[in-house]
Amino acid sequence: MALLEQRLKQLLADQPRPPTGAGGDEDAGASLNTFEHLARVHALLTYQIVCLHDGDIRLRHVAETQIPTLNSWLRQLVSSAQHTAAQGPEAFISPLVTPPGRQQDPPAQVDAGGHDGDMEYVTLTRPILPPEDMAWYAWLFAETIRRTWLVASSVQTIYLTLQVLWAPCPGGLPFTTRKGAFEAASSFSWAAHCDGHRQGTDFARRHKHRLFEECRPEDLDEFTTRLLEINYGTERMERWRFEK
Repeated sequence: MALLEQRLKQLLADQPRPPTGAGGDEDAGASLNTFEHLARVHALLTYQIVCLHDGDIRLRHVAETQIPTLNSWLRQLVSSAQHTAAQGPEAFISPLVTPPGRQQDPPAQVDAGGHDGDMEYVTLTRPILPPEDMAWYAWLFAETIRRTWLVASSVQTIYLTLQVLWAPCPGGLPFTTRKGAFEAASSFSWAAHCDGHRQGTDFARRHKHRLFEECRPEDLDEFTTRLLEINYGTERMERWRFEK
C-alpha cells in the first residue's frame, strides 16, 4: 500500500509546473501533447480506481483528494485534443506515430547536385501515413480519448454517489457504439464497419436511452453494453435482449 501511495505522489510530482501567471487548466498543461495528456490520465485513473476501492482508509483518502486533479486533467485532455485536431489529422496523430525526439524535426530534405557544383535542397512533404490509415488512426485516438473520459467520469460519479448520495453531473461526450469499429485490426476493416449504415454510432451520454429504441443488442460493442449495464442495471438489459 505504501508503494501505491509513493507511485501516486511521484506521478503528481513529475507533472510540469504551470508557467508564472497561468490562470487556467489549459495553461497548466500547455507543455504536454495530447498523447501525454492521455497517458497521465490513464495512470492517475488506474491508481485512483485501486485506492478508492481499497480497504485501507488512508489510501481512500489520498485518492479522494485527487478527484479534482483528475477532473482538471480530463478537461486539459479534451481541450488539447480539440486544439490539435483543429490542425488536421496528421498533426493530431503525430504523437502516436512519431518518436518523441523527432516530433519537432524539420521536413526531410534531399540533396541534388547542380551542373555548376552548387547544392540544391528539395523539401519532401509526404504524409506520415497513407490517407486511409491516417483517418483510422485519428478516429481511434479520438475514440480512445472519449472512452477514457467516459470511464473516468463514471468512476468519479459512482464513487461520490455511494459516499455522499449525490454527485455533480460531469456533462457528456459522444462516443461510437457500433460493434466492430473500435476493435477493427486494420483501416480496411474499420472502414467496412463504418460504411453502409449509421445504426449504433455517436450517441451522447445523455442520449443513451435512445439505444434501447433504435438499436439491437447485437449492434453494440462490449464497452457500450457495460456502460448501459452500469447506468440501467442488468435486469433492464436482460429484458431488452429478450424483447429484441
